[in-house]
Amino acid sequence: MRVIIDKIFQIFTLSVAIFVSIILIFILFQLIKDGISSLSLNFFIESARPVGSNSGGFKQAILGSLIIDSIAMLIIVFLSILGGLFLYFYPETLLSKILKESMSLLQGTPTIVCGICVYYILVRSMGHFSGLAGSVALALVGIPYMVLASEQIFSMTPTLLLEAAYSLGLSRTRVILYVVLKFAKFPLLAISLLTLARIAGETAPLLFTAFGNSFLELNPLRPMAAIPLQIYVYAISPYDEWHRLAWAGALLLIAFVTVLSLILGRYRRLGE
Repeated sequence: MRVIIDKIFQIFTLSVAIFVSIILIFILFQLIKDGISSLSLNFFIESARPVGSNSGGFKQAILGSLIIDSIAMLIIVFLSILGGLFLYFYPETLLSKILKESMSLLQGTPTIVCGICVYYILVRSMGHFSGLAGSVALALVGIPYMVLASEQIFSMTPTLLLEAAYSLGLSRTRVILYVVLKFAKFPLLAISLLTLARIAGETAPLLFTAFGNSFLELNPLRPMAAIPLQIYVYAISPYDEWHRLAWAGALLLIAFVTVLSLILGRYRRLGE
């Protein structure tokens, strides 16, 4: 009977894996088929154009995403490392328990809620949308994941290293800087790349914060375009030209995440 049940579960698991793989292959095939034809030099060096123009691209969206995501990652990495260190060194304090539960709760919060919260707190106080508000919203999405992951990374620090550092009379600050962070620098880099891949495709938080912009805007205090936002605007439009550009933007986004995944895979192999 056990053998029969085992075979049934093996067949079920294999069937689910094949089904999911088929869906993934279909999505990738559709992206490549509809997106590759619109990828050209103009796509990268030209900004959005009115409908009917023979050219037009994602320049403002690409640069906007670089700025918004870069600011978001600076916020995420800085606050997450601090939060992870606090959870690691003070696990039994009330504040640490509250922080950990809050991060777990925020991790499961829909990203659009993060965007709405930043809208009411930051956008309304500033009086206008901005790329900075978009970065803060994306930071709210990425911080919970990286804080909890950082705590796990710091807990992997060998106890012998910590004991040796304390026995030499090093202060806790020096132990953190020269032992804990030095030991965890490569895992933290990997988690940072995963977090970047996580926030790079988020659209909902940016709808209420960065808002989007049809023109090139490099000032993060002004409304800015971003690749996910531009894909959303073009995808819901009634124009075939914009639909093709939306497919190309989606393909670019998938290619970016794929490159990050390959880098992480390379890192794992080097770590082994």
